[in-house]
Amino acid sequence: MKSHLFTITTLCFISTGFNSHADVQNNFNHGYWEQSENWSNSRVSFRLKALENPSSTNLVQNIDGNPRNAINYNGRGILYSELGLDDREKKGLAISYNDRGMVFHRSGEIENALADYNQAIILDTKFAKPYNNRGILYSELGENEKALADYNQAIILDTNYAIAYNSRGNLYSALEEKEKALSDYNQAIILDPNYAIAYNSHGTFYNKLGEKEKALYDYNQAIILNPEFAGAYYGRGFIYYKLNNISQSREDFKKAIYLSQQQNNMQVHVPAVKMLQMLEQLQ
Repeated sequence: MKSHLFTITTLCFISTGFNSHADVQNNFNHGYWEQSENWSNSRVSFRLKALENPSSTNLVQNIDGNPRNAINYNGRGILYSELGLDDREKKGLAISYNDRGMVFHRSGEIENALADYNQAIILDTKFAKPYNNRGILYSELGENEKALADYNQAIILDTNYAIAYNSRGNLYSALEEKEKALSDYNQAIILDPNYAIAYNSHGTFYNKLGEKEKALYDYNQAIILNPEFAGAYYGRGFIYYKLNNISQSREDFKKAIYLSQQQNNMQVHVPAVKMLQMLEQLQ
């Protein structure tokens, strides 16, 4: 039993959100500097096309056939004032940049994601979502001061933004600022009682403190609100293991494995498989 205990314990606090990305994917790195060197020519070409017919130029999806280059579309922001975009158009573009930034973020294209979040903020400084998303990215990169500043700004802009409170709670928890973390998780749940992720975060927080019954309640709530929440089954499976309810623990890990495989969520799938394997060895 002891030979497995440390390994199992280390699996307890696996994040069910984004993982940190140490490197940008190889398919993005390849050709990056070549495109950077051609940035000024691309910028001039785009300005001419946009000024000739701004309404027919797809500002979000296309720039000289290479919409994925961070340097090119960062520089594109310089052109917006020249195009005379009104506030409504800027807000619409900000939403598109934020949404595409999330796609880049999830696929590990961190520089592109950061560039899109930055562009969304430039276009609409009162848009809370890209501040939260950029904060998550900074958290992953270990830039905690920048992350905290972004979470704070997101909450200033939208005091009812439950997701931002949950994000900031995660950062406070990682920094061992327990009272602030708990306050933010509680606020997230107050603002959105149907927010399953906040209950899961709350449960993981209590799990870290060793308050098993409170953690179990939160994981149960997360699963009630979202029966396909793989991370909540994983967390609850660990609590059941701590409570020596091995059969229920095994069932939760099996459920977490099944759901995470269906959802292509390796952040939950890999540790859940390891936990189940260890439980089988303990029989």
